[in-house]
Amino acid sequence: MIIVSGCPRSGTSLMMDLFREALGEGRIHGEKFPQRRHLDAMTTRQDGEPARLAQARKYVFEKQHPDWKEEFEHSRKMNPNGFWEMRWTVQGIQWEPEPPAADSVCKIVSQGLARSNPDYIDKVVLMVRHPFSVAQSQQDLKRQVPFLRADGKPVKQDELRVLSPQMYINVSVAVSAWLDGPGRGAAVHRVGFDDLVSEPRATLEGVAAFVGEGDWERAIARINPKLRRSPRQPGEGEEWALAERIHARLAEGDWAGVVAIGRAEAERQQAGPPPHFFCPRWGGPVTPQQCGLCRSDAAVQKNMRDTAQRRRIDWRNEPCLWEVAYDPDRWDPDAHPGEPTPEGKRVYLTIERSIAANHWASDPPAWANDAPSQGTQSCDSDRASTNARPRGRTNSDGRRPPRGLSKLFSR
Repeated sequence: MIIVSGCPRSGTSLMMDLFREALGEGRIHGEKFPQRRHLDAMTTRQDGEPARLAQARKYVFEKQHPDWKEEFEHSRKMNPNGFWEMRWTVQGIQWEPEPPAADSVCKIVSQGLARSNPDYIDKVVLMVRHPFSVAQSQQDLKRQVPFLRADGKPVKQDELRVLSPQMYINVSVAVSAWLDGPGRGAAVHRVGFDDLVSEPRATLEGVAAFVGEGDWERAIARINPKLRRSPRQPGEGEEWALAERIHARLAEGDWAGVVAIGRAEAERQQAGPPPHFFCPRWGGPVTPQQCGLCRSDAAVQKNMRDTAQRRRIDWRNEPCLWEVAYDPDRWDPDAHPGEPTPEGKRVYLTIERSIAANHWASDPPAWANDAPSQGTQSCDSDRASTNARPRGRTNSDGRRPPRGLSKLFSR
């Protein structure tokens, strides 16, 4: 098969639509809007189904997804020419008793391709897009959660948006490991998203030569220059610098180089805080940057507290896992038995003490009085229970399991 791959939001749907124009819809293995089939199955009565069951299913679905119609229309606007996806798009293809014809074109995004059986794959058209544009486009596709200021006015989404290249990094390393390993026998042609939109003729001439067939003149007319909605901007911080390095190697087809960068980052991640983790007090995933704002910005803290209340979370009795397990600037007595706490260092709190010193519940915040230790302070009060481990996923010995790139390289 011919596989159109790449990071989600890198132009894979656009490329599938171009293949449809050039080769004909009969060659495409996928649905234009696969969400429609799922929504119809949940909201309409099926052949031979009792009306009472259809009514109950639709009622529960609409209770759980009250805005499903708006969300579907929003996704259609983001990809007006269709998604062209099917069951292998994300999961990859491992084994099929009746695979599609060898000349079929199928969309399998990077993380799915990394799990695919190379025996089914002859050629790969790999879409490459700048990580900031990918993150921006991914954010635009998500439904935004409304936040209110203290005066009741809505907070602008740009003020709340936290763009992260973590997904781009993980899937790019995963697909590079596949291309440099199991998928080494597949022919690969890289297509830059920006090149496709700004120079469609020259770019598609390269695709036509790679595929060896098709009316690509028809495909050129399908490209809308306005598709370049997400601006290419540099991100700030170590994660964005890492994503830029990976992007440069990916654009050159240096799969081994991408894997080497990913392996080095996996080793670094094992020693540092996770890029994101679940916050039981807020009721959702957070990043270290968000934790910093939660402790330093009263408006952000209030927004998070209000969200927790809307989610019906008993936040007064939930810990802050940043101060319990993930803050790299805190001292871990378990890792340094018998050693005094260095001057200026705070120790990790137990879950019980974190709840008792809940910085959301005090005015001024409790953390304002959480003074650093003076070097000789005993750690017993902050580690009162040897059974006090961070809630959530931990290994049997209490350590965090591998995450992100660490998980990839721990197999």
